[in-house]
Amino acid sequence: MDIKPSIKIPTSAELGNYEGYIYFTNKENNEEVYQVPFGFKHIKEGINEVDAYFTSFTTRRDLNNSAYGFTPILFSLSSSMETVDVVLKDADTGEALGLIDAYQGFFPEELIYETEFGFNGLYVPFTGNADNPVAYAKKLAAPGKYEVEIIATNKDGKVFKKSDMFFIENTLPEITMQTPGGVYEVNEEGMTIKGKIFDKHVNTMKENGFTIDQSSNNVYLLNESFTPISVDKDGNFNFNTVLPNGKDFTKATLQTFDNALNGMQDHPDFTYTFVKQGIPYMKLFSNKNNAKYGDTLTVTLSAHHIKDLTGGEFTLAFPSSTYEVTNTELNKEFTAYAEAHNLQADLTKGEITAAGSQNRITLSTMLTGETVQPIQTSMPLIDVTLKVKENPNSYTKWIQNINVTSAKAFSLNQAPVSIHGFGQGVNIIPTVSQLEGGILADGFLGEYGIWLDYNKDFSKAGMTIEAVGEDGKTYNGDFNYSARYFLKNLPATDQQYDITVKIPGHFDRHVTVSNLHDMYNGESAGRMTYIFYASVMGGDVNNDNVIDIMDADYIKTYWGKDKREADINFDGFVDAKDMQFVRQHYLKQNPDVQKAPTAKEIYKGKRIDDILKELNIQ
Repeated sequence: MDIKPSIKIPTSAELGNYEGYIYFTNKENNEEVYQVPFGFKHIKEGINEVDAYFTSFTTRRDLNNSAYGFTPILFSLSSSMETVDVVLKDADTGEALGLIDAYQGFFPEELIYETEFGFNGLYVPFTGNADNPVAYAKKLAAPGKYEVEIIATNKDGKVFKKSDMFFIENTLPEITMQTPGGVYEVNEEGMTIKGKIFDKHVNTMKENGFTIDQSSNNVYLLNESFTPISVDKDGNFNFNTVLPNGKDFTKATLQTFDNALNGMQDHPDFTYTFVKQGIPYMKLFSNKNNAKYGDTLTVTLSAHHIKDLTGGEFTLAFPSSTYEVTNTELNKEFTAYAEAHNLQADLTKGEITAAGSQNRITLSTMLTGETVQPIQTSMPLIDVTLKVKENPNSYTKWIQNINVTSAKAFSLNQAPVSIHGFGQGVNIIPTVSQLEGGILADGFLGEYGIWLDYNKDFSKAGMTIEAVGEDGKTYNGDFNYSARYFLKNLPATDQQYDITVKIPGHFDRHVTVSNLHDMYNGESAGRMTYIFYASVMGGDVNNDNVIDIMDADYIKTYWGKDKREADINFDGFVDAKDMQFVRQHYLKQNPDVQKAPTAKEIYKGKRIDDILKELNIQ
């Protein structure tokens, strides 16, 4: 007997698992009953949930708080699927920008899936070219409002879509301290410091439906430990610091983050040294906590709680790549004291010496005269004028410290005594921007084809890079031994650059880069932007934006010779290893070029197989 049971599920039925039995009774014997179990799952086809876990994140890699911004991407399915594409979309226009990731296989429902590395701002752009719909290398998304869209296809070819919104946001939060950073004397009760952190992007997120306030910011106290500080809904916070048992001083600074992980630490505005009341010490303080390239600043050395003070000797250390000393002189208050008491105040300046990346200078002063009347109060002694270098050898930003490595107090009729000396950092603000990145050219990869062959010096590989700004100017860069490039001294303006990278034997890379400037305290400033290593396809030895028979013929022409354009893998001679790249990417066009030439398969009556046979390549 052939029975085909069926079941009707009412539209009002709840989603979930159902099970039961079908009973068969012998009509000739009512006691003869059989049961057949059945079960089914009532589901709603499609995607259940998509979650860009962090509502905002930074793509900056130049922050001094070691933050690495990204968002995990999680999703779950209401019904099983066979393919899943993770797509980046412009949330304002709905335009699909490119692929974050793509998967094939069997994806059952009710599981929570997570993309392997989350999303850090890098995606593979859609090109708009039907022949090459996606680019070969990744691009860094600019700050803005985005959606991550999951596009899933089931076994019947039915497509489902669902998305979640998030922001890429790269601006620093504002930090305001009621008590500015510096050196403070404290008793056993310590000192309470109050401040406020404000992220203007919070209002933007509120306008887009997110439940968020200024308590989404984070502040940490860095001293003897790493301590989170509570932040209220308006961004207010406070902390109390006491001296550790048995210590005369302690240092503390703040580490700050907004919701996207933008932030800073060690800024002199919120870096503190707490000193036990009454102990002798010397401190250095600057007339500027922030200084641009080319700025001058004055740091003053002052002595505190030194009985019968007549002078002192101090050694300063500072980064040689950041500062240069332009002047040293006695402080006016110190010289006024000397004049009022008929004394002579002299300044002795030692030679500037190098110690690794630091320069050192020793300065000393002493009151002299027939009858020396020592100083009984705190006194500024020496002013040092420093200039921030206009064109530092390496890109300089964030906190550059001026340290006191040695401090000695001179007291009347006593031998010099070593005392505590406290320096200060200055936040350096670049006036130019810098773009850095790397090239993972096919021909540069090592044995396993995953990363660079570091046995080779790629600074000698004949690569060039240039950036053309909207201002029409061209800026040329350099490569180092590890195929990392540096475009230096770019204007600190909000303009877009067309970047072209040329690598012998490979497709030219063309990419557009923006967001290469910063704002600090309402003024334009430079920024160092880092783009991750980008893949570049090898095989285009004649540099015509297509890999075809012409490239195979070019390699044949220079077979066994040291011809850089044909020596794709940069090993000094042209051979079968170079031809392999042509075979691997045969008939492909440069995905960075909209109208690349059509590939040629025949040249002088020969196809690639003919050339391979002539060269005895299997």
